[in-house]
Amino acid sequence: MNCNISMVRMTSLIFAVCLIFLSLKTINLWSYDGV
Repeated sequence: MNCNISMVRMTSLIFAVCLIFLSLKTINLWSYDGV
């Protein structure tokens, strides 16, 4: 059970990092579009 929880935490952490990276990329594209 403990191992399962840590695994879920790791996957959620990776997912969060990917989400932040994608949002930053889209924001950069929008800023370039504005200019």
